[in-house]
Amino acid sequence: MVSISNCYSDKCNQMTSLNKFKALSLIISFLYYCPLYSADIGMKYLYEQNLIESDARAISSDGLNIVGFEIFKSGYKNIAYKYSDGSIINLGTLGGDASRALGISSNGKIIVGDSTTSTGKTRAFRYTDIDGMKDIGTLGGDMSSAVGISGDGRVIVGVSSVMSGERQAFKHGVNGMINLGTLGGRESHSFAASFDGAVVTGWAETDKGERHAFKHADASMRDLGTLGGIESFGYGISADGSIIVGSSTTKSGNSHAFKHTESGGMVDLGTLGGDISAAYGVSANGDTVVGMAQISDGQLRAFRYTGELGMVNLGTLGGILSIARAVNADGTVVVGLSTDSEGLYKSFVWRASQISDGTVKDPDGPFEEPSDPSGGTMVDVENTRKSMNSLAKKTYHLIDMHAAQLFHLVKLDADSSVGDFSFAVNESVAFGNNENEELQTILVGYRFADKIRAGILYGANIASISEGNISKPSDAQAFGAYIAYDKYQDRTGLGARVSLAISDNQATFEREKLAFTEASESTSDIHGTAIIAEVFYGFDFGRTTIIPNVWMNKLNVSRDAYDEDSSLAFPASMDTIKSNYTKAGLGLTVEHELTSRLKYALSSGVSQILDSDNSEFRGSIDYIGVNRIESPHRRDTMLRAGAKTIISITDYVTSTFGVDWSQQYYGDDIVNVNMGIQFNF
Repeated sequence: MVSISNCYSDKCNQMTSLNKFKALSLIISFLYYCPLYSADIGMKYLYEQNLIESDARAISSDGLNIVGFEIFKSGYKNIAYKYSDGSIINLGTLGGDASRALGISSNGKIIVGDSTTSTGKTRAFRYTDIDGMKDIGTLGGDMSSAVGISGDGRVIVGVSSVMSGERQAFKHGVNGMINLGTLGGRESHSFAASFDGAVVTGWAETDKGERHAFKHADASMRDLGTLGGIESFGYGISADGSIIVGSSTTKSGNSHAFKHTESGGMVDLGTLGGDISAAYGVSANGDTVVGMAQISDGQLRAFRYTGELGMVNLGTLGGILSIARAVNADGTVVVGLSTDSEGLYKSFVWRASQISDGTVKDPDGPFEEPSDPSGGTMVDVENTRKSMNSLAKKTYHLIDMHAAQLFHLVKLDADSSVGDFSFAVNESVAFGNNENEELQTILVGYRFADKIRAGILYGANIASISEGNISKPSDAQAFGAYIAYDKYQDRTGLGARVSLAISDNQATFEREKLAFTEASESTSDIHGTAIIAEVFYGFDFGRTTIIPNVWMNKLNVSRDAYDEDSSLAFPASMDTIKSNYTKAGLGLTVEHELTSRLKYALSSGVSQILDSDNSEFRGSIDYIGVNRIESPHRRDTMLRAGAKTIISITDYVTSTFGVDWSQQYYGDDIVNVNMGIQFNF
């Protein structure tokens, strides 16, 4: 999990008054203490117009729960949030106007942080979905902040003011809030706890006023010393509490990342060629350490350190700075922040490339941009979510297009007042959202009696649809059948019709390739079924026939679940998405005969959803989270209109040309242009 401490304005302001080495050293604590706001973690697609930035601070072990805080334009206030299962949950406050979520338990059920109260004081909180946000008190002063939490969720650590005003480290558990004390000085601060909370680390002042990393266990605080300098800070701890990581000044005055063990003491992890470094997180077993280090040109880079490979530069998202904040239990996944090419802070996730024996290898995939010499792949979390959002929109459009074509199929008819047998060929092209789909159908109809007729149809794509990142192969097929009753063959009087169409297609899906994202082609099946029952009555007015009708339509279009290529560092798993609804409609058709060989028909209609059982787009990516994206343009009421010309070439051959416009459930407007020829025998 990630956990970043408070930013105190007096500490941040000290930077201008320090010498070069002291300033570089303070940068380390500044980057840990103070917010490095990411531009977003992929939530702006939810249209929070008042949101200007958000900062992801902590993540659960499975990567599916992310906590942090959002910063709003109105007053630049922080609001704590939890992002879980595709939804943002506002955690609220303790009565004030600001809050921050800074830590989360391994299972994602307990969140800690700080919030203002109704009196303007800052208090540490503990939050669960059941109990909400609860103030856990102070050490007697008026301020507290919960910075970290043990993996099992039983112990909370942070800082609180005491009655005399100093700020000191605390440990909060079943016995309430306990002051961990200092190393002889006035102040201290705890940052992290072992999985069971038995061991805590942070920094504390000595009797000389120097800040030293400490290890607190068995009710005793022990000074971990330094790397030869005057100060050190403990920021991360292994699951069993045996390994502590952080930063310490050296004899030269530079701050270097360290790893501390009982047997080896404090070990300098070095830098990436520059002067400074700091370690902020460590894997559960202590083998992998992550943090930030300076490279030779002075820029700061996220690093991953192992005993085998040493300190490895993880790169950036195209910018000049990156910082690794935390690492997962086995050390293969790193999370943090990086600037992009425009200087904006973005959340990143880095994952090591693996081979069968579990060792890290250089990436060798088709996506050159996110792969780097670090031996893994770094992706931009915001852009990854944007690419999922783009795919969701395209998928909704594909379903709308498919629904429009199915409705077109159930309305096709091979009717004739001449002969008992009809054979028709129809070609249609559906247009919508700058895409198109071409469909060719063959209909065979037969009149069993003066008033009863039936038919079957077969349809196939003769040109594929291209939805930007979706393509549908040209071998898609559809089948249908209908039965109709006509009191009179010229459509006057009472009539009724029931029709069915079934389709079974495949489509190839690929997420949009944005900067520092991955993409791969994946194939999934698309199924569709449409049933319509309609009743009409034709009124004869000489050359004009007016035909009002009512109808009921049951439609189901679904795209099967699929998984992206497992060779990706962060493959997505997509759930099944379906559009399943029943709607009723009213329509009116006006047919007018211009000559004995030529007539036209104008139609219009409106339909209303009566019942629906739909599922929204939902895809998950390990360590990035779940994207559950609803279409913002769903319609319960839909309109349609059309025009058609009918030309009787001979008594036995008829051609048609028509244009139909229709509104669809997920918000698309589809235009269908169709033409056909019919032979009667």
